[in-house]
Amino acid sequence: MKMVLQSIKVFCEQWYGPFRNGDQLGGCAIRDSAFASTAALEASEVVGIWQGPNAVANFDASQNSLQELVDDNMQKSVRDGLDLVLLPKQLWCSLKESNDGGTCSEVGWLLNHGHAITSKCTFSSKTTLKASPYIYMVVLF
Repeated sequence: MKMVLQSIKVFCEQWYGPFRNGDQLGGCAIRDSAFASTAALEASEVVGIWQGPNAVANFDASQNSLQELVDDNMQKSVRDGLDLVLLPKQLWCSLKESNDGGTCSEVGWLLNHGHAITSKCTFSSKTTLKASPYIYMVVLF
């Protein structure tokens, strides 16, 4: 079964403590009503080879829940610009078919040039959740 991206919803949270010098996650403060009218992220900011440590939460189908995040290893990711949906506030997402017929869904937030946090969900070819790694990545030059 092929998965397709039908729509994108951006949720934001109000932070009550210091975070990145007062910046909100993704720059989307609750009172920021102009999200869709701001410029989208440039593709050149996220394409290329990225690498960083990751933590993985595996999905336990018998309990229908995600397990705790555990340190995994270094993760390398190559983004070629295809299938990228570039969003405002330094955010992006993508949906790609994997080699085994499954689907990899990724969302990311560019913290500053060369540094990003990404979250990936891997689904089997039958659209069941397999794993969900959270990765802090740094671009390799």
